Amino acid sequence: MNIRKNQKEKKYVILGPKNKVFGRIHSPDAETLTRYYEKIKQRYEGNLKNEFFEILDKDGKKTGELKLRDLIHKEGDLHGAFHLHIYTISRKGTYLLLQKRKHDKDICPNKLDTVVGGHYAVGEGIKDGVREVEEEIGLVVPFNKFTILGRRKNYDPQPEKDIFNNEFQDITLYKCNQRLEDYKLQESELAGILKVNLESFIKLMMRKINIVEGIESLFFNNFGNLEKVKTSIKREDVWSAPYDNYYLKTALLIHQIIKGKKMPSNPYQLDVTSFF
Repeated sequence: MNIRKNQKEKKYVILGPKNKVFGRIHSPDAETLTRYYEKIKQRYEGNLKNEFFEILDKDGKKTGELKLRDLIHKEGDLHGAFHLHIYTISRKGTYLLLQKRKHDKDICPNKLDTVVGGHYAVGEGIKDGVREVEEEIGLVVPFNKFTILGRRKNYDPQPEKDIFNNEFQDITLYKCNQRLEDYKLQESELAGILKVNLESFIKLMMRKINIVEGIESLFFNNFGNLEKVKTSIKREDVWSAPYDNYYLKTALLIHQIIKGKKMPSNPYQLDVTSFF
């Protein structure tokens, strides 16, 4: 009786390469996951980090299956991520903050991306995105201050790197007039942040202009110190999202929100042209 009861209580399935079942657990604590990480690592020739994600089904629901991050990216399993876009308004205009990814990132190094983005740890959901925000840019904000824009299903194959990054991304928005130099950036996660004029960014992404210059930015220098500099960006500097124009769509959404226009329940299911 006790054995059967314990089996019913087990909640998570640990998967290895090619979805081989390595075990079933009830509590995904660090010690237990590390034990399974060591088992999987012994039977896998490639490099693996000790970081498990929850696998999602085609509708974005948790399946109860856990797999190591590197295997998920290699085998294309759907998993969850959190994005925060920040904009600021001043007398000079409206600005969008962008993150420049580090050069050693496995996915889209050196590209411009949403100012905060990260995967959910096991057991986390959208409200836990505040952890990622504080870690990456040092901004402590209650979740109820964020505007939820929608959920985006993103397929990002990079076969040349043997990476198939398929995610459900929870997209949020926050208005913050904090000075650029007051952000506390996590050097291990990002190279810096840029404050781009929203109107100019929209024109850039719509191919109406080829470059945006004189952008106020904050970057880590070679000594690991943050420096405030002016920089410029081109369209190809932004992480490519050709099938849904994610960054243009988000910039247009912000533009509409500032005007006080009502947004659809999940604009990331709509075509960009519907925003005009």
